[in-house]
Amino acid sequence: MKLNMILKRSAKTFFVLFLLLFFVNPSFSQVKFPGVVIVESKDPFKERIYSPSIVILPDGSYVVSQDMSKGIGIHKSTDKGLTWKFITKIDIGHWGGLFVHKGMLYVMGTSKSFGDVIIRKSTDGGKTWTESIDENSGVIFKGRYHTAPVPVVVHNGRIWRAYEETLGDDPNRDFYALVISAPVDADLLKASSWTRSNSIRFEEKWVNAKRPNWLEGNIVVTPEGKLIDFMRLETWLGKDQKYELEGAAAGKPRHEVAAVISVADDGKKVSFENKPSEYVLFPGAETKFTIRYDSLSRTYWTAVNKITYFDKKSTETYNGNWHQRNLLALYSSKDLKNWEEKYHIVKWNTGTPLNTWDVFGFQYADWQFEGNDIILVSRTSWYGARYHDANMMTFHRIKNFRNVKLSESPSDLYPLTITKDILTFDLNKAEINGNEVKPSWTEKGIKSAILKVGKGAQLENKGSGRLLLNALRPSKIKTHAIDREQYVDVEVSAVEGYRLNIASIDLKLGKNLEETVKSKWHFSVDGGKTFKEITNYDFPLAQVNDQGTPQSKLYLWGYKELQNIDSNQKLILRMYFFGYNDKQMQFSINDYLKIGGTVTK
Repeated sequence: MKLNMILKRSAKTFFVLFLLLFFVNPSFSQVKFPGVVIVESKDPFKERIYSPSIVILPDGSYVVSQDMSKGIGIHKSTDKGLTWKFITKIDIGHWGGLFVHKGMLYVMGTSKSFGDVIIRKSTDGGKTWTESIDENSGVIFKGRYHTAPVPVVVHNGRIWRAYEETLGDDPNRDFYALVISAPVDADLLKASSWTRSNSIRFEEKWVNAKRPNWLEGNIVVTPEGKLIDFMRLETWLGKDQKYELEGAAAGKPRHEVAAVISVADDGKKVSFENKPSEYVLFPGAETKFTIRYDSLSRTYWTAVNKITYFDKKSTETYNGNWHQRNLLALYSSKDLKNWEEKYHIVKWNTGTPLNTWDVFGFQYADWQFEGNDIILVSRTSWYGARYHDANMMTFHRIKNFRNVKLSESPSDLYPLTITKDILTFDLNKAEINGNEVKPSWTEKGIKSAILKVGKGAQLENKGSGRLLLNALRPSKIKTHAIDREQYVDVEVSAVEGYRLNIASIDLKLGKNLEETVKSKWHFSVDGGKTFKEITNYDFPLAQVNDQGTPQSKLYLWGYKELQNIDSNQKLILRMYFFGYNDKQMQFSINDYLKIGGTVTK
């Protein structure tokens, strides 16, 4: 027994080392995603990938879809997912989900973000598609509808799908859940074939949350043969609210509770009475999921984003627990009420608190059974603009899924993304002269490096590795801080013949007042003539003391301008700081500031 455990651990260690050796090449900047990439955006900050969906055609080939700018992209694989080819773009459509019915391929979604319910059909495996022009050609219901690639289910002679709608003239996230259905033998492109139910809003009073909300429901047939709409439920903690859920959902953990809507047999009525029995403990309930039933194992299966770190105090949106889409896990249930964790499909840095600007995520999975396997597509951010704004669609296969073991899950991918420091300011060792700090260590090939402040700030060495930053004309407004040159710069240049590839910024910040202070990073590669923002977010510095707390590391491989910086260029990484009030503004860099990446010839 002990020998088997040692061998398994050794195998996992070898696998991680293999990934590091195979995918991390010091002559290249970015670490490749260790899997099958169906499509990758050319510019992760302008081109995002959303709403993946997958089906298996009768001939055994795979077709997947993705949201594109003003349309839906279609890709195909004829070799079991090893390679993929883009075959067409559907010009109109959003949030589309693929399904096969009576041998024909369909995509169903909305005409646009919060648009009409539409459906299109392909008779040639996805190459060409019908147009949704009117009620006779695929425009099913007009209105402001919302959905995702969720399951289409055939039950009791009808075909079923879940949607949500919003009321009013402006787009909003105040969702009303509903279902639509049609006879299985009907012409699915005709609006007259379809029936819709009433819609139900999740009321704020039902759960103590910032704004409890449901969306992206799954139509599921229960073991008793009844139809339900199994709803993703958002239960974000609000200000001055008790962390434990109250009301009908009491006793179930926040962020891990789904809601169950009953569906009438004729599809004309849905109902929810806010009873305890209508809430289910469901890890992954904060993010879109797909539930399907396997008749061989008589078990329901799903792929979810399991949260692995629970902050029970923060009511901020930037660091909410729901930002953890870094673990895609396989779960199963016999009764839709008790769910068992079976396998980790892909994961990065689990057990760690994450923020909205983190850049790794595996989410919105759609999948199908194929014999003893599950084939799955993920909306994946791998050094994307942020975890939510994916830059890839990736393909995954779970072999022999009915017999998988959690202990045999793939290793965490975090070791692949560990960056090598090329420049370190160890504030316990670095030379500090007035408003400038020299690095304590630099990688070979770096010609010069310095940390210094702008005209609107002043450094004060407090000793013991603490460097106090004072604003000379404090401001709580970012634009004022920029105008007043209230910043810290790290300036770097390379030796002739060498190039800089910047992968990360890692530092420890502290403050000695309770009010929030924020920082904002910019970069310049032309010596300060022009600057660009790093992420769209200002970074709040909260829940720290004057001793300092490590900040969320910024991963920068996705910024092409920060790669291959030659000796004729001068790199400046600039951090503005602002907040508190207009009278007092100071915080500190504690112990270290590190720049990660590579220096290459």
